[in-house]
Formats: sequence, C-alpha cells, structure tokens
Amino acid sequence: MKVFGNLKVINKEGLINAKSCIIASNHLSWFDPPYIGAMTPYEIAYLAKSELFKYKLGNYLLRLGNAIPVKRNQTDINAISNVLKVLDAGKTLMLFPQGGIKRKTIKPGVGLFAMKMKKDIIPVFVKNTDKPIACFFRLKKTMIIVGQPIKYEFFADWEQTKENYQKLANFVFEKIMELSQRK
Repeated sequence: MKVFGNLKVINKEGLINAKSCIIASNHLSWFDPPYIGAMTPYEIAYLAKSELFKYKLGNYLLRLGNAIPVKRNQTDINAISNVLKVLDAGKTLMLFPQGGIKRKTIKPGVGLFAMKMKKDIIPVFVKNTDKPIACFFRLKKTMIIVGQPIKYEFFADWEQTKENYQKLANFVFEKIMELSQRK
C-alpha cells in the first residue's frame, strides 16, 4: 500500500497499541477498510452494506476481511448482534460514523456500541483514498492520521439514551475532522 498508494501514516502507534476498541474514521471509498486494516497488526471487523455480499466473489472477499453485512436504512438486529459479539470477544471494530461513503449525516452507532460495550474509540482521518490513480502516479498522497483515543471514562457516566449515543457520535466525528488539519 505504501508503494501503490503513496501512503503516509501519522501516529501509526495509535493503531498498533489499540486493541479491543472501536476505530472510527471518515469514509471516502471502499479502500478505507483495507488501508486502515493494513495498519493494524491484529484483525479488525467492520460493517459493509449487505448489497455487497450478493455475489460470490464479493461475499467471499468481504467475509475473508471480517466484514459484517448490514441492511442500511433500517434497524438490522442481526448486524447489531454480530457487532456486539465481536466487541464482547475483545476484538476491534472499525466503524464509519457517516454510515456510508461521503455521507453528510452522522449515525449514532459508534456512540451506541462504545457506550454499551464500554470501549475506547480511536479517531482516524483518511485522505485521498478516493483518488487511487492520482496517488499511484504520485500526484497525491494517501494519508491516514490516527488521533488520541477517546477513553471510555470520558462518557462512562452518560445515561444510555439515543440522544447521548448521537451526542457521542457527533463528538467522535468532530475529533476525526480535527485530524484533517494535521499535516
């Protein structure tokens, strides 16, 4: 990925030392999970829209990469159950607070899972993963910037409500976007 994506990672140690947590990142392209996953020395799970699992090759590759299918625009109890199992087993989950590529609204999922499962959140900002050709030809640089963890203690005494799940998700996304100012 360094060679083909002209990759630069800032604070890689933040991912290396983070286990059994939630990695939260902005979402620019389908390259985001493999790039972030390549920076971690342990396996991570992530959500992917269920439509991507329709075809045999896509289904095989996504499941090989620890993707959990989720039906979008509805409450997917099966996906929620699978996410809780991953976190309960002490594994790491990657979420995109936007819920999809380049979406503007922030979904409460990262807040819900972090609060329910008492997990730290690692904010990550990705840049130019949606420009693979420009990065390959060295016109741009793929960037991954890892922020400081948002410790569970920060929100441990928050009441578990939909409003607080959303409040935490918004806070996490603000931290992700603050990383975009780093060079």
